[in-house]
Amino acid sequence: MLNKNTINEFKKQIEGDVLDKRFQREVYSTDASIYKFVPELIVLPKTKQDIQKTVKFARENKIGITCRAAGTSVAGTSVGPGIILDITRYFDQVLEIGPDFVKTQPGVIYDNLQAKLAEKGLFLPPVPASSRTCMIGGNVATKACGGGAVKYGTLDDFILAIEFVDADGDIVNTETGVGVEKFKTKLEALRQRILNDKKSMAIMNRKADVQDASIYNITAFDKYVDTNELIAHLMMGSIGTLGIFTEIKLKVAPKPTEKPVSWAVFLSDLYQIDNFIKEVKRLGCSGVELVDKVSLELASSCFPMLGLSKEAEGMFIVQFDENIEATLKEFENSLKNFKLVGEVIKDAEKMAKIWELRKCLLPLTAKFSPTTKPLVSIDDVGVRIKDIPDLLKDLRKIFKDLNIQVALYGHAGTGTIHIDPVIEASTTKHVKTIKKIADRVYKAVFKYDGTTSTEHGGGRCRSMYIKKQWGGKITKYLKEIKNIFDPTDVLNPNTMFSKAKIYDNIKLPMKPLGIEEWPCMECAYCQNKCPAWITAKKGETGPKQFKNLIRYRMLNVKENDSELPEIEEQIRKCVLCGMCTKTCDTIVGAKLKEFNEMYRDKKIK
Repeated sequence: MLNKNTINEFKKQIEGDVLDKRFQREVYSTDASIYKFVPELIVLPKTKQDIQKTVKFARENKIGITCRAAGTSVAGTSVGPGIILDITRYFDQVLEIGPDFVKTQPGVIYDNLQAKLAEKGLFLPPVPASSRTCMIGGNVATKACGGGAVKYGTLDDFILAIEFVDADGDIVNTETGVGVEKFKTKLEALRQRILNDKKSMAIMNRKADVQDASIYNITAFDKYVDTNELIAHLMMGSIGTLGIFTEIKLKVAPKPTEKPVSWAVFLSDLYQIDNFIKEVKRLGCSGVELVDKVSLELASSCFPMLGLSKEAEGMFIVQFDENIEATLKEFENSLKNFKLVGEVIKDAEKMAKIWELRKCLLPLTAKFSPTTKPLVSIDDVGVRIKDIPDLLKDLRKIFKDLNIQVALYGHAGTGTIHIDPVIEASTTKHVKTIKKIADRVYKAVFKYDGTTSTEHGGGRCRSMYIKKQWGGKITKYLKEIKNIFDPTDVLNPNTMFSKAKIYDNIKLPMKPLGIEEWPCMECAYCQNKCPAWITAKKGETGPKQFKNLIRYRMLNVKENDSELPEIEEQIRKCVLCGMCTKTCDTIVGAKLKEFNEMYRDKKIK
């Protein structure tokens, strides 16, 4: 542990904010994953120099740095036991918008970036489902992309340049070339070894048609000769283990002039998925989402007014954003070639609710039981589209055998299937089951030459499966990439390559403190509606932060704790406006405003 004098001396060097109280550290101990680490220190840097000083401080004191944006990682990449570097408060500006590019700081919310671009008639096509809350730095770090990848490609296709602070505390800029030279020789030597390794190249080429975000962007060695470009693309999907982003430059596109239109179609034959997706791709769809049969049953019970078919094997949400009138006519005619059940939903108002349903399927699964949670240990697996039917059948059988409720859905157009098993969270009953689930699911995925992650990045819950997916030689190359950029493992240590078991350092068991707080998934969808979060300029204040602080106060803090007055003061920064409760009403129904009121009224036991 860092001693108080060391921390106080460090605080004097930093222009931004340094938090070291125990209750502040608790707020940063979890994200949207199954993991929990109480950090030693939180730094909210105000300048690039703050970041550089923090890196040097971490190296001197032999502790790691974990970067954190929205804190919504499902793979445990935004929590860690060392220093949390929170970029949300001061690195949240869009710096420049050009005719075909945007330069932004990493703490900009994705939807806010899109709003700025829209003013110029532009947009960034890969849009994650969590765009209302996720931040662009986290999106680049995890290689996030969403359903738009079916037409526009992944975020990796849009990266132009990146500026970051490296593990030595130096600034590297792939646009200007500053700081690049020290990596050039080692990267070029590694490139030659990879390209000359015919067996490894054959594996990578064979897997090239499966969208992947499970590891470092190793295929960049084959695609980019220029070292600046290579480094920019290696940062994509690096989950904060190779550099700390300060500026990101992305390619943007003209915003479609027509308002996108979506229809919902219900297929009764799983094995028509391949041909169905080929057809909508041919028509130029800008999204094709899948909600599997098991998730349809949940969605139907939560949204009976939408008329969703319970008999279908899957619901497909198809979106078009160009030449819409003519395309929809052709699409409707082509539906005669497929086995459908129920009515095709075309009504714009219903489709808006169906899109909201699709985006909220993960938190919706929190409604399954008062003591269970869909704590993500596996998530965004991917296979070739032709293999989706067989994989879905395998997954249904796996969870039936394990007697575990599950939600299955995803971006069918890119072969992505999200898997959210609902486990007992109030006891340790399912702790060891987490590994059983992962082992069986990934065995099924690897049977189809698939991947553990298509868009949420590698991390603590996937690192132990890298060798099985990619083989020993490619795994060795991946570790060499890490060693080139961060030989002392100061940047997000033990995340890309962890020796821990998948269920080590998890946040179970969790004691329910009421139906008001228990459903909360920490998805942060309510966060940007919170006046306290906005006033405080993000950071340690906000709905999920207040909820976690109340839990900490009730479960861990004694009445004589010296920090108790500050804890009470922080909890009361919630203005009880109810925006969090209102936002969550159609998601999981958490009532965090009411939870805070109950705490103040001493009604929580």
